[in-house]
Amino acid sequence: MFTRWLAVVCVWLTLATGVRCEETLPPAPKRHFNDYAGVVNATDAQQLDQRLVRYEQATTNQFVVAIFQKLETQSSLEDYTRRVANAWKVGQAGKNNGVVLFVFIQDRKMRIQVGPGLTGALPDAFCKRVLDEKLTPAFRRGDYTQGLRAAVDAVIHATEPKAANPAPAETPAEPVKAETPDQQPLPTPPIHESRSVSSPSPIGSLIGGLLCYFPFVALAVMIVFIVSIAGKFGQGGPTRTRATDSYHSFHHHSASSHDTSGGFSSGSSSDSGFSGGGGSSDGGGGSSGSW
Repeated sequence: MFTRWLAVVCVWLTLATGVRCEETLPPAPKRHFNDYAGVVNATDAQQLDQRLVRYEQATTNQFVVAIFQKLETQSSLEDYTRRVANAWKVGQAGKNNGVVLFVFIQDRKMRIQVGPGLTGALPDAFCKRVLDEKLTPAFRRGDYTQGLRAAVDAVIHATEPKAANPAPAETPAEPVKAETPDQQPLPTPPIHESRSVSSPSPIGSLIGGLLCYFPFVALAVMIVFIVSIAGKFGQGGPTRTRATDSYHSFHHHSASSHDTSGGFSSGSSSDSGFSGGGGSSDGGGGSSGSW
């Protein structure tokens, strides 16, 4: 009896170990768009990956696409994809704002796994529509690129923050007040200026004559001053030397500053690789489908 129970336990352990080996989870991807089945050409795959990278940079949401040749598990599709998304830590820690689109070519199965932080924007019914309306028709005619691009656009559009720019409220114009006879200003009585004519005095005539010659005197003084300054500069004094040195020193400093700023203006390449943010899919949602 004991031997029979021991044999049963050994068989159970063997089966359990075999199932666990078959359910070995794939390693975390290196990019946001990952085509392990080779159904998308390199150019389209790179464009989709860059689209997902820009989306994460703009929203902090992580959107990963993983296309496998076949489903390597004995468990259900929903359980497997949830565990894979958790192992990859898709989404930001604390926000759990991750979404993963899984596609299995040979099994003709697919699933959108949504973290709990995005279930409001991506409810199960919406994910089902994306699978049925975007992916299924394109996949059935063999156009994987078009289907994946449409699905990516739909998910991004649904989760992007909507910019709200309300038009400024118009200030109502003040009503024009009609002037009544009582409110009209009274006419100002004319002011009669009294002018007295007096004969010019001798002192005033003398001052007026001097003022007439003052511009000529000032012009002569200015000419003498300019000639004197020009003579000093023509002798090559120390002031000219210092001004020239300052000029060359300033331009040398400007050239050095220009070279330094030029080093900072060169663009730096950003890494577009995927790195899990510590998110979880437990308690989230999604939808599964086939074509």
